[in-house]
Parts: sequence; structure tokens; C-alpha cells
Amino acid sequence: MSASESRILGALAEASAGEALPDHREMLDLLLADTNTGFALLDKDFRIVGTNETYARARGRAATYFNGRKHCDVYAADVLRVFERVRESGKPATIESQALIAPDHAERHATYWDCTLIPVLDAAGGLNALIVAEAEVTERMRLEKSLYRNSRILAAIDQALELHDPGDEPQALLDSLLAEVINLTESEYGFIGEVTGNAGEEPSLKLQTTLNFTRYGQALTCAVASTPQYLSLSDPDTPIGRMMHSGEALIANDRESAPQIDDLDDPHPPFRSFLGIPFRIGQNLQGAIAVANSPDGYDKSLVAALQPLLKCHLQLIASNASYRAQNEALATIEESDRIIRDLAIPAVETEHDALIDLINECYEELAGDADVARTNQLLEQIYSAVSSHFFNEERLMRQSGYPEYEEHRENHSRLLATLRRNMDRMNEDPDYGVLLQQKTLANWFARHVATHDSRLNRYLSA
Repeated sequence: MSASESRILGALAEASAGEALPDHREMLDLLLADTNTGFALLDKDFRIVGTNETYARARGRAATYFNGRKHCDVYAADVLRVFERVRESGKPATIESQALIAPDHAERHATYWDCTLIPVLDAAGGLNALIVAEAEVTERMRLEKSLYRNSRILAAIDQALELHDPGDEPQALLDSLLAEVINLTESEYGFIGEVTGNAGEEPSLKLQTTLNFTRYGQALTCAVASTPQYLSLSDPDTPIGRMMHSGEALIANDRESAPQIDDLDDPHPPFRSFLGIPFRIGQNLQGAIAVANSPDGYDKSLVAALQPLLKCHLQLIASNASYRAQNEALATIEESDRIIRDLAIPAVETEHDALIDLINECYEELAGDADVARTNQLLEQIYSAVSSHFFNEERLMRQSGYPEYEEHRENHSRLLATLRRNMDRMNEDPDYGVLLQQKTLANWFARHVATHDSRLNRYLSA
């Protein structure tokens, strides 16, 4: 506290110990001194006599606005209880880290103040007036919130890993991530979506769920659309389009810059602040998460702090995709195995058994924390085994005069080319390469064996 502020409180203390209280006007003149501490003088009925500019500015008002107002018009119920306690005990009290939000300035973020209530007593020990002294602690509070938020992020990651079920659908993981980020950032609203749009289609952000959190009412509403909503990404000049085209986070801390998204079916509160974070698997943009209206606004440090949580959920989604792909592949392996064994050709059976073992081992590697070198080694072995298998199968087709030989051989060539491209992609972008390999291996069993090999089997068995 500054020297001038100490003199103010000293004068008030002397006045409270004397026979009579100095005129309110005299104390008010002291309070209006140039100081970084907010001061307000209240009479014994807690009616505001006056304030200094610092006190008024923190609330987005002129100092004259408060003259004559009762404390219940300015303070929340929990603060009023402290006022009553000071009146009953005659002892000072402190309220730490009180959040102040300017009611007519929605574009401003909350500031935080340590509030000290100082009773001014008459000669009989009764309350004659009350001094409110407020020291801003916004930076301290935000640092404490940042440390607390980071600990909660680590706890959220631990919980996600502990509760993870490989059978969880991707949307459930996305919804869980959205709710977690809304709570971590104390936001009011949020949505999450994945990028869709094949070649020739308009790229869009597909939204299945939005969350509207009315923080002061403590109501969390989850809106699951009967049909997905789509935000167009084709225009790079819109805030959302620019965010997705650049791949960079969008941070807006005022109403003018925060994007208002008119094509959402579910109404959302006006955005006073906005944070959008695109997310990737490897180098490929997969979707985005957005939250709005945190009382403290958003910054780059928050984006960095949230990255481990985003990455954790994306890895769980990728892991679940691998789990489902492996199950699909294993189901078709059984059918493939039956088809091949029906051919009763020992050489083909042996090749097929070896190939199944290799693919199972590769899936185990891809489903875990894939070692790129080991995965590439397995893929090279798979590529060699597939090539050999195809060569023998094609020789069998030629010898038997199989009429669909050319189409079947062309399908073999495409599969081998896809495997090779994916192997090259693994070296350039391991995370995305993993997904490509999982899809290719599953699709090969699900499509090639069930169609081309099945037709070949029927021909040879006729």
C-alpha cells in the first residue's frame, strides 16, 4: 500500500478512536486522492457516500453513479454477509480475489481485487462508517488460475486414459473433449467438428454436438442434432474459414472480432470472446474445437496448455479406429481363411497363414505407440508376402483359364501401389501413415478377399 493510502487509513483509525467522527466530506476528500487502490466510503447503514475513480473504473461506471446507493445494489450476496459480520464484530475483514465485471461493458473481461473492509467506530464502539479498500490482483489471479488449469488438464488426461474403452465411438470422445475444454476455460458455449468433403465437394466442418454452459446458473445443456450441422469452410475470408485454411488458432477477445455464426441451428449467446483451435492427425487437418465467452478471455498460452489434452483425445480416437479396423480385418480373415482352405492348395494356404500372422503383428504395432522403424519392417515383409501371394495366385488363374484374370490382376496392382504409397507416407508423416495403413489392410481383406478371391474360389470349385 502506498504512503498516501496509509495516511488515509491512519487518519480514519484516529478518527474511530476519538470522541467524534470527522465530517464525511473530509474523509471523502482523502479517499479521492490519486491512488491505484479503489476506495469507497459507506455510512453506518452501508449506503455509499462516495468512491474514488479507481473503484468506479473497475466497475465501468463514473464515480458519481455510486453516490447514495445501498451496498446491496453493488455487491453480491456472499460479500454482503461479510459486511454484516464486520458490523457485528467491529473487526476488519478481507475478501480475496473478488471478480468484478463491468455490467455495461460486455467487451471487458473480469478483473480481480482483494477487498478489505475497515470499520470506523464511534466512541461507544458502534459502527459509524465503513471503508472499502480494493487492491487489484488480476495478474496474480490469472497466474493462479493458469497453474490450477494446467493441473486440471493433466488430471483430465489421466482420467481419459483410465476410463478409455476401445469400443467408444469417435463422437463420444469428441463430446467428452468439448465438455472438458468448456469447463477448463470457464466458457459459456462451444462446439466441435470434423472436416468433411471429398474431392469435388465443398469442404465443411461437420458438427454433431454443441454445448451451451450457463455458468452462473450452473446448467450444462448438450444439444445433439438429429442430423449433423455443417459450417462452410470454402470462404477463407470468414473467421472460421481463415482459421481452417491457415491451421492456426483463432483468438478474439472483443465482441467486434469474435465470429457470430449465423448458420448454426442451435441459438448461441452473443460471442464476447472466442477461441478456435484446429486439430490435426499428423500433418492433416481433421477438425476444430471452439469455445466462447470465458470471463478472462483467451490467449496463446491457453492454446499451448490445451494441446496435450487435444492430442490425447485424438490419439484415443485413432486407437479406437485401429481397434475397429483390426476387428473388421480379423472377421474377414476368418472368411478369407475358409475360402483359401476350400481351394485345398497347400502352397496358397501356407502363404495365407504367414500373411495373416504378419498382418496381425502389424496391427498390434499400429494400435500401440507405433515404432516407425519396426512398423516399416513389418510392412516391407507384408509387401513382399503379398507380392509373392499375388504372383502365385495370378499363375493359378492363368493356368485355369480364369475369365476375370485381367480385372483381378489389375486389382492386385492397385493394392500393391497403395501399400507402397502408404509406406512412403509413414516416413513423411508417421501419425497419418498409421491411419492409412490401418484402412488399407482392413479394406483389402474386407473387399478384395470377399469379392475377387470369392469369385475365383467359386470358379475353381465348379
